[in-house]
Amino acid sequence: MAMVSPTDCLVFKLEEFDCDNFRPDTTLFIIYDNNNEEFIIRGRRAASHNPYAFTCQKEYDLVSFIEFVIGDKNLLSYTLYSFDDLPSYPSDITIELLETITKCKTKDEVAGYDNKTFNAKQLSNILKILQNVFNYY
Repeated sequence: MAMVSPTDCLVFKLEEFDCDNFRPDTTLFIIYDNNNEEFIIRGRRAASHNPYAFTCQKEYDLVSFIEFVIGDKNLLSYTLYSFDDLPSYPSDITIELLETITKCKTKDEVAGYDNKTFNAKQLSNILKILQNVFNYY
């Protein structure tokens, strides 16, 4: 089933910054597809030009994945966006699209926090927000 194009869709952006040079190391975008009941993950490491795209159904699995791909001593930046113009089909939502939108849409920022350390419980709570706060119209 395709993702219905909602008027508002929450998009969570997590950026990891290398603690040695304070440059972005990993960027992840996470969206919850309410129709398919799964998380959509789009990510990229700064050292690689190849982005990745995954889905998973359980918030616990997503937290485990994020815990694995980010450094345990690096600082994180959390930003929650509200988009109203994402493609209807999840396969059309690429990291390049999300990076472009977030660079020019700071007005659609719902919340943002910098210099956070990894906290699985806090991340789990954010993912529950994505999962439970939505609309279909």
